[in-house]
Amino acid sequence: MGKKRTLTAIIVALLVAIYVVGFFLVWDYCLNDKVSELMDTDFYAVEEKPLSPVTVNLRFSGDPLTEEEEKLIGKYFTYYFAGAGGLTVERLSPFFGFQCEDELFDHAVLRYEIYVSDLSGISFDSCNLSINVTSRKTSKKKNNSVISLSLSMATEKGYSITDESHIFTVEGKGGKITAHESDRPIRKAFLSELDYALAKKGYTRKDMAYTYYNDYIEEALSSMKNKANEGYYSALSEKGEAAAAAPEYAYNRTAAKERALSGASGISDNNDVSFTSECLFSAGIPMDSQGERDGQWKWYGEELNEEREKKGHSKSWIDRESFYKYAIGNSGFGMSAQDCPRGEGEIGDILQLLSHAIVEDDSGAKSEEITASFQCIITDVIKNEKGDTIDYTVCTGGYTSIPLRLLGTGEFRIIKINGYNSANI
Repeated sequence: MGKKRTLTAIIVALLVAIYVVGFFLVWDYCLNDKVSELMDTDFYAVEEKPLSPVTVNLRFSGDPLTEEEEKLIGKYFTYYFAGAGGLTVERLSPFFGFQCEDELFDHAVLRYEIYVSDLSGISFDSCNLSINVTSRKTSKKKNNSVISLSLSMATEKGYSITDESHIFTVEGKGGKITAHESDRPIRKAFLSELDYALAKKGYTRKDMAYTYYNDYIEEALSSMKNKANEGYYSALSEKGEAAAAAPEYAYNRTAAKERALSGASGISDNNDVSFTSECLFSAGIPMDSQGERDGQWKWYGEELNEEREKKGHSKSWIDRESFYKYAIGNSGFGMSAQDCPRGEGEIGDILQLLSHAIVEDDSGAKSEEITASFQCIITDVIKNEKGDTIDYTVCTGGYTSIPLRLLGTGEFRIIKINGYNSANI
């Protein structure tokens, strides 16, 4: 009797095992793709909608893509900028794979752009988009393509984007976007805000499952909106510039603006700081190799050189915090600058966007740190009928005459450039 029960149990176990294995084989080969496809269809209200009445002209160049890839990426950018221009939240879901975190990031950034555009009245009617594909790498093992490209945009309002970097991972030969990276300042600002919200609770993005992201994304987005609204207006209301010692030579603000508007083509335009440094140098601010370390501001070559000689370059030419320390702390020969109330910026002044982060020292103690996350030069001051400053347009290597709020969260500081001195220290 006992042997029969044992044999029966073994047979039942084998049948269950065969059933379970069979189920997962059928799921993997027959049903999984169908379910994923269903999740990305209009059953979940993510179908493509009619575009806003915004004209988006699109042109591809560079390395060739498959017809499906070009259509996918072209539609992604068309919908994104149609949404930004028409102040409507266009659905990006049809272009992303199931539960892709970058879809959540991009959708949140688009919502923020629409919010600040509506807040500032910065909408546009049309734009020209040029996409230069710099590389396309395929992986048969992963069944995907990694596409690197640079995006340029020009609007009839006059602001433009030049060579903004994007990297897309696309499944198959153009099925869906499974990952997206970009150096777009506003997207980096959002991710920084999200990381800060997570870090305050002891998490990182890697700790989060997809389903938990929405709450933190909404928290970060809400924080950015508050800063762009209340915080930004509060910043622009700062008045009362402190008296500064008059430098020996005045600053040629017109020359600095003209250099900024001419685009990236200077001594070293590989980042936002070197671009603004080149603008100041073109406007007559002399290089300074006389100080010690933070007391230098120079570019004579690619190598970092902190010796008191006309060779290499100083860290302040390419690094935001080092630039700030030099500009504010320098005396004697070279640049004369000072901190400036945020409502008193002028054409030619340097503006740094700020971000918050939770940092941990060697002992494990955590503290909050505020650092410069982006640097640009003011090319216009926008005032209301009362003469109050309500916004700035700024330039950096890849962004020309773009409203400040379309670059970040509204937290910033201004470095007033007064001129320069020729006397030795």
